[in-house]
Formats: sequence, C-alpha cells, structure tokens
Amino acid sequence: MQITKEYQTQILVVGAGLAGITAGIEAAEAGSEVLITSAAHFCSGSSFYPGTWGLGMIAPLNENDKDNLLKNIDRVGSGIANLNLSKVLVEEIGSRINKLEKMGVEFKRPDNLEADNSLIPCFDSKHRKWYGYTFKSARPVFKNKITELGITVLEKCEIIKLIVSDNQFKAALAVNQNNQLILIKAEAVVLASGGIGGLYQHSLNTADLNGYGQVMALEAGCKLTNVEFIQFIPGYLKPNYKTIFNERTFEYAVISDQEGNQLLKKYLPAELDEREILKKRAAHGPFSSRLESKYVDLALFKEYLQNDEHDFYNLSYQESIKDSDSLMIKEYFKWLQEEKGITAADPISIVPFEHASNGGLLINQKAATAVAGIYAAGEITGGMHGADRIGGLATANALVFGELAGKNAAVYLQTKAAQNNYDQDTLAEEVNNYLKGINFSLANLAAEIENLRKIMWENASILRSGAGLKNSLQIVNNLKKKIKANTKGSLKNDIQSVEQLRQKIKLKNYLSLAEVLLNAMLLRKESRGSHYRQDFPSENSEYRQNLVIQKTAGQIAYSWEKLNKEN
Repeated sequence: MQITKEYQTQILVVGAGLAGITAGIEAAEAGSEVLITSAAHFCSGSSFYPGTWGLGMIAPLNENDKDNLLKNIDRVGSGIANLNLSKVLVEEIGSRINKLEKMGVEFKRPDNLEADNSLIPCFDSKHRKWYGYTFKSARPVFKNKITELGITVLEKCEIIKLIVSDNQFKAALAVNQNNQLILIKAEAVVLASGGIGGLYQHSLNTADLNGYGQVMALEAGCKLTNVEFIQFIPGYLKPNYKTIFNERTFEYAVISDQEGNQLLKKYLPAELDEREILKKRAAHGPFSSRLESKYVDLALFKEYLQNDEHDFYNLSYQESIKDSDSLMIKEYFKWLQEEKGITAADPISIVPFEHASNGGLLINQKAATAVAGIYAAGEITGGMHGADRIGGLATANALVFGELAGKNAAVYLQTKAAQNNYDQDTLAEEVNNYLKGINFSLANLAAEIENLRKIMWENASILRSGAGLKNSLQIVNNLKKKIKANTKGSLKNDIQSVEQLRQKIKLKNYLSLAEVLLNAMLLRKESRGSHYRQDFPSENSEYRQNLVIQKTAGQIAYSWEKLNKEN
C-alpha cells in the first residue's frame, strides 16, 4: 500500500466536535493555516450526538461562586481532580460561552433558575448559570465561521498514526473512505477526537468515538491519566436503541419485571426504600459508587446479564409526572416525542450505557501534552474532573481547552522547535512499519471486535471485580498473541477493502486500549466515583492519587502520582 496524497498545513486538528471546531477557529483567528479532519462529518462526536436534544452547560454564577465551584469539583472528583486544570476551567468558561453567543450560537435559559431544582448540575450542591446548548443553533454558526476563516475540512478521514521524531510531532497518517492512505504534514496537532465509547457494546456515542486518539498519543509518547474513571448513564434498549434516558424522570419511575413485580426489591439492601432511592437517583445522570443510588444501576445491569435480552423488564411512569414543572423534563419529553416518536406513556427498557470518559491524555494549563507540538482538548483529555464529574462541565472542558489548544498551538508555531524538517525517507519508514503491524490474517474480524466489546461492557463497566478484569485481560493478551503469530513479514496486497483495513486497525487499537483500561482498573483496588470494584467496595485513602500511564522503551508503565494540588 502506498500513500496516494499528501497535505501540508501548519496546524492539524483531529476531530470535528465542539473541542476540535473551537481549536480550529482559535488557531485560524491567530493567523495559522488549519486543517480539520473528521472520521465522520463536520459537527460530529459527543457534542453533536443525535440521541439527545442537546447538552447542558454550566458556569459560575459570579466571581464569588468560582471558589465554591472549584471546591465542589474537588469534592465530586473524590480528591483526584487536577486542580490546576479545574481552576482554568472555572475561570474561563463564562467568557468562552459569551464568545459563542457573540458568534451567534443561541442557548436555552430557564425563566427562573433557582425555582427549578432539576437544573442543579449532576453531583453538585447548588444552582449555577445553566445554558442549554442545542445542535440546530450551533451547526450553521460553526459552518459559516469555518468557511469565513478558510479552514480546510476533510470529512470521513480517520487519523491512524501520529509520527513523532525526537519527542516532537511531525506528521499524521490517515485513511479515507476509499482505502487510500494520506499523509498530513503539520507543525502542530490538536487531538480532539473524543472518548472511547466504541470499545463498549452499549455506548451513547457516535461510531467515530473509538479511542484511536488515546492509543496513537500513547504510542507517540504522551501520558494518560484517570482512564479507569468512565461515566455510565442510563440509555434506551427499547423502543429506540441508544437514546439517552433523562435521569430526572427516575423520581416518577415504576420498574417492574416480566411478572409485574417490583424489580428493585430483588437487589436493594433491606433497609433502603425503593421510592426514596429512585428519588435520589433522579438527582444525577452517571452511575457513582459514592452514593446509595448506585443500587438502581447495579440492579438494571445484573438483571440484563441474567436475561441477556431487551424485554427483561419495563419502566413506566406514575401519572404525577404530567404535573412536573421541571424544564429538563418538559424539554426532554417534547424532544422525545418530536424526534423519536416516544411519549411518557410508552414502556421502555434501559440499562447503563458507556457515555463519557473522565480520564484521558494528561495535559497542562496550556492544553499541551508531554510531546512537543501535540495539544489536546475535550473528552480525550483527563485530570480536570476526577473520579466523578459535575454535570455540564464536559462541554465546558471542550470549549475552554479547545480554545487554549488552538491558541497555544498557534503560539508554538513561532518557536524554533516547530520547524518541520522531517526526512522523507524516515517518514516512509515510519509509515511502512505501521502498515506491517496491521498486515495480519485473522478469520472473522468483525466477530472478534464484537466479542471484545461485549467482554468490556460485561466486565469493565459499572460492575468490576478482580476475577472479571483478569479474565478479560487474558482474552486480550491471547488475541494479541494470535495476531502477532499471523502477522506477515512483508507487505502484500492482502488489504483489499475499506472494511478489511478499518477492521484490522480497529481490532489492534481496541486491544491496546482494552489492555490499558483493564490494567488501570485492576491496579485501583478500591471503589471511587465511577470506578466500582465489587471486591473492594469502599474508598481507600491509599489510592487518593492519580494513575499515570506512559509507554517507554516499548513497554507500558503505570505509576501513581498526586496531581490534586494547585501551584
């Protein structure tokens, strides 16, 4: 296989969601030449996920509220949020939202914020400024701005390798929908490719969120942190698969098994009241081991594993839900009926879906990684949230660090280090070595991928144990050995189709990602926030630190560091 086309730009942005678009705009406004790639299309990823009406976004109420929000990030993050990054988030989000409004993005706002307790962010203790970010408003604004700034966008173009020399970014290898290899030379790159949802059987993500960015960055010399902290939230199995369930409606939920019996009674500790637990569960979207409401998610998960079918129970609502004056509930059911044809009267089945990563690439306050010229923003990054994340701060992260990544990548261009003088023969060798690594023969690639996704969801989602994680890791290692044994020494024309090429890349990347996640989950022998170990169900102060992951001398190294401190 040969490279069919080369591009030359100053700043490459990988990902066309909110973080990537923000980074691209900021870099272009700073005078840089920018090229944005998207594995799907422009305006994609979690920030444009079609399974929900939009996203909530929060900011401090005023200057006095900033310190309180920072303290709550620390509390909700169970003491392992990187407060240097959290502080940047708190300080900058208000001005970033204002900039979007000036660009023409419209936000939904409540008439009386403090009268609606459903607008208290997930896991938070009080109201903040709340903004409803809608896709329909944002898309045309972003498209017009990209055109105005002359930014090049390559859609359905997936970056598969970052090429680095002497700890400095030089170029990226990509594959397009026609099975063509593309080389993009650039002086800096902003990774904004999102989370890892594709690795899990059930995820509330689009297909382009597959964790490739994390794998490529680790291979290039960047560090990862907090990867064991992944948010799982309820999603529809039926009637419309992969639709986000509004957790605020749990307060009115009636959950029955196939015989009409109350489902939760089978799983709740005897001293807990079902209606009270459902009311508590309505206060937050993601599962958390910190709270009693965890038993709701664990019950749904265990029941699904026992039945392994979509009709194992029904969730319906009490009549009183019609009287709710919650903006979140009203907007949700309005959108649900208009876009999905579902009403509050329709029975549904839900289960915890993978939704978002709280961990990822380790960056500094300038959105820079450990490799010169590589910046990152959005869900691909980690550290600013901790073990749990306050609702509305994922979108804030994309905006704030997207802006910083774009600006600082543009500043980096002015340094001597940014001069791209990578030898053409060395580039060719890097590309050839990568292609050799995916030149393997394996029967039924699609089935291997789906089996791995199923294993990860069953053993590395909300209910984890040492035994399950070790068994999963053994399966991963065995499959890696199988691939190595069937990898050919020289390239032939074995990779013929787009599907075959993409599946081989996907399986290799998923195995690398799964190995890192499973090891991180095994090493954290406690339960903290979104990480729940059935064999270690309590929080342990010994693990009030961050697991940092880096590849050195061809080996993955795991080390404990305390990032929860301000400079």
